[in-house]
Formats: sequence, structure tokens, C-alpha cells
Amino acid sequence: DQFDAWRAHYREVFDLGLEESRATAFDATHRAWELGGLTFTQAMMPDGVGRRWRHWQRPDRDDWIIVVAPGAEDRGAGSQASHVGFRSLARPFEGAGRDGHVLSLFLPRDQFHAEAEAFDAVPQRLPNAGMAGILGDFMLSLDRSLPLLTARERDGLVAALKAMVVACFVASPRYPEGMREAAAQAIRAP
Repeated sequence: DQFDAWRAHYREVFDLGLEESRATAFDATHRAWELGGLTFTQAMMPDGVGRRWRHWQRPDRDDWIIVVAPGAEDRGAGSQASHVGFRSLARPFEGAGRDGHVLSLFLPRDQFHAEAEAFDAVPQRLPNAGMAGILGDFMLSLDRSLPLLTARERDGLVAALKAMVVACFVASPRYPEGMREAAAQAIRAP
């Protein structure tokens, strides 16, 4: 029953199943933070239990999603995400995993009209290198920090987060200045 409830929780995003039947408990938690139209989520599931998922053919949502699955070694201070996944929920995708800890950042299409073409061209799996690595590490930091931030502090973070996502996936000389402005705003937030 626990897995069925977990599957129902995600039914608007993708179809989720187990790689093998499971007679034991599926103890899982899901936390979400709304960040100015973006949604950051933390999913904690039984480690090592194989899951598979696929996007719906006619999805209710056409958001992009950034996914980081930190391993046990990634949860400590100074660690890095092993890879960053980036895909559109409106496009076909199937995957499988056994990770017990998954971070996701949902990026609604209506928040990134100008970047849509560039976002749609991003590969689905990125190595932990360059800007994608910085974004993965930032998501690990959000995972540790968001539960401790006040609503006002989270509001100050939104512009910096949007600018960082754009800077990671869109090659343009105009974004470094936007990132500096957004980072300054986030730092000033009480």
C-alpha cells in the first residue's frame, strides 16, 4: 500500500513502478518548497530498491525538470553531485534507479519563454563538470539549507536561482550581469 500511495503522489508527473514486486514496506517521504513559481523537491525512498519511470504521452505538465540523485558520499560537506539530469516532462523519457535520495527542481515553461529553445536542446544527462556541476552542487546546498531558511530568505533566493539555471544552460553574454544582480539581491535578503 505504501508504494501505491507513493506512485499516486507522482501520477501527474510520470508513471512510476517497481523493478520487482515488493512485499515489504516502502517507507518514503517527499518535501517540496515553492520558490517563486519554481518547485524544489526532496524525495527520500528506501535505498537500493529498483524503480522505473516514464513520462506520460500526454502530460498534464510540460515543465522542465532538473534532477540530482546524490549518493551517500555526496551528502557530506564539500561534496559534489555525480550528475545532473535535465529534461522536459512533455517529451518521451524512461529511466530507472535505485537511489534513496532524489532532488528535483521543476521549471515551468511559462517562467522561461525566452530560454525555451535553448532548454529544449540541453542533453538529458550532464556530467558533474562546468556550469552543470555548479548547478548540481547548488541543488545539494539547497537540500541542506532550504529547511532552515525563512520564507523571506527563500523569496530572496528566487532571482538568483532563476539566473543560475539560465546561466548554466543558455550561452549568452547578458546572463553573467543578471547573475551578479540576482546574487546581490539574495545576499541582501534578511
